[in-house]
Amino acid sequence: MQLHISPSLKSVTVSTGKGFRELIKVKAGPRRVSYRTLFYSLLFLTFMVRFVFVITAMDKLDGGG
Repeated sequence: MQLHISPSLKSVTVSTGKGFRELIKVKAGPRRVSYRTLFYSLLFLTFMVRFVFVITAMDKLDGGG
């Protein structure tokens, strides 16, 4: 079995020993993330970390762990 990847990463060719070829199309190009999406993701993660910290601190203070 041979694997050939084109330099542009637009297609991948897989060929077996019998000469059968199968072409697989791969989407190329990086996915762009907007600053708004990044901002909301960081905001969400900040609130989640705070929530986990408060829950953990309350659990430790109550003597649960």
